[in-house]
Amino acid sequence: MDISTRLRQIRKARKLSQREVQRQTGLGQALIAKLENGYRVPRVETLTILAQAYGVPLYYFFYDAKKARMVLKESKHEIQDWASQGRGLRQFTRLKHALARLSEKERALVLFVASEMASSKRGGEPDIAVIG
Repeated sequence: MDISTRLRQIRKARKLSQREVQRQTGLGQALIAKLENGYRVPRVETLTILAQAYGVPLYYFFYDAKKARMVLKESKHEIQDWASQGRGLRQFTRLKHALARLSEKERALVLFVASEMASSKRGGEPDIAVIG
């Protein structure tokens, strides 16, 4: 499922029209339509605004609970990932505790920086300058 479909699903589940979302968020109705139809890729800031308007956490736009449950049911073995044991588990636990101590504004900044890092070209100059 792509993010455009997910945006539309969540809006309709909240029984909101695009015009109502426009009034709540200040985003243009044309932009909302383009996001829901896959003509535009939303920025993290836009997703944050929509998440607040819909009353959902940001990860809801990327998470399909039905699909996740289906994968878990089909799996015959315990799902192993990098944070399930050993060093990965220790690192993930430390990260989880560190993020829990941050304010909402600080978490938004961390998410923004992570998204910038993920979208930057490998080996190129960073988009963000660190002043130290």
